[in-house]
Amino acid sequence: MPQVIELQNKAGYQSAWAVIRKLGEFTRQDVIFELSKEFGDNVNADTIKSYIQRLTRGGFVVSAGRKRTNDGHSLYIYKLIKDIGNTAPRLKADGSLSLNGAVNESLWRTMKILGTFNLAELQAAASTDTVQPSADSTREYCEHLRRAGYLRLKRGRYTALTSRYTGPQAPIVTKVDTVYDQNNRKIVYIKPVEVEL
Repeated sequence: MPQVIELQNKAGYQSAWAVIRKLGEFTRQDVIFELSKEFGDNVNADTIKSYIQRLTRGGFVVSAGRKRTNDGHSLYIYKLIKDIGNTAPRLKADGSLSLNGAVNESLWRTMKILGTFNLAELQAAASTDTVQPSADSTREYCEHLRRAGYLRLKRGRYTALTSRYTGPQAPIVTKVDTVYDQNNRKIVYIKPVEVEL
């Protein structure tokens, strides 16, 4: 199960964003060093470089000069100028906002607000000018979260279990129907595999 271990122990954009917010002014190496304290060797330098480039193009960070290292290398210094809070901005390569994952984030946030709901109520309440969950995506996401223990279903109504609310970031449903909680970085549900004997 190598993919599960990688999801749980690999530094990604959310972790990098948390470090960038903490440092305020930083080099790429500073971010990698801070991340390696928690993730060890599971920090991909190219991932960090790409994310800093996206943040720069999106106007979240600016170049603040260079500094020389003891071995004569020159490192770019960046400064965070647009802090939007705990949730890392999801950005395309050109720095524009990506709506990838926005539907589930809207559904997750709305579930907490409503507490108890049916699918039509959730779909309507989670719809905004930029995000419109379909009936299918609403149903599929709720069913994944029910199987993972975040929701209870009774007589066509779902209840969001407050004891399972781990934070503001929406659980991710992977392509193999695994549910990954971004808040505590844990796999919370793995779809059972049927094997014929």
